[in-house]
Amino acid sequence: MAYLTFPEYQKFGYQEVTEDDFKRLVVRASDVIDIRTRNFYRFHDLESDVEFRKNQFKKAIALQIEYMATIGAVSTAEIDSPTNWSLDGVSVANGSSGSSGDNTTSIVSDDALELLSMTGLLYRGTC
Repeated sequence: MAYLTFPEYQKFGYQEVTEDDFKRLVVRASDVIDIRTRNFYRFHDLESDVEFRKNQFKKAIALQIEYMATIGAVSTAEIDSPTNWSLDGVSVANGSSGSSGDNTTSIVSDDALELLSMTGLLYRGTC
């Protein structure tokens, strides 16, 4: 489920992505954020929620899209795949776009989690 439109993404002013890339990334980004928020907005209406939490959630989706576009990966498998390997003197560089060279180990954007940190959506306690 996509929670963000392309015009909303553009309005936030994060990294520019094409509309085709946005369509490809928004679903994956929404899935990643849904996992972290325990699917809160699958059971509650986003548009009628408190403005602050709704805005932070949408910004988190936007930052997740930006992060995925920057690292060139949409799954942990893409991050974990080696970009270079060598065997018996033969070296291979697979050109995987999943490694940005910065030792990225998580598909989840730390910036997105920071935005969600004061919303209560990451709470793991009991009700």
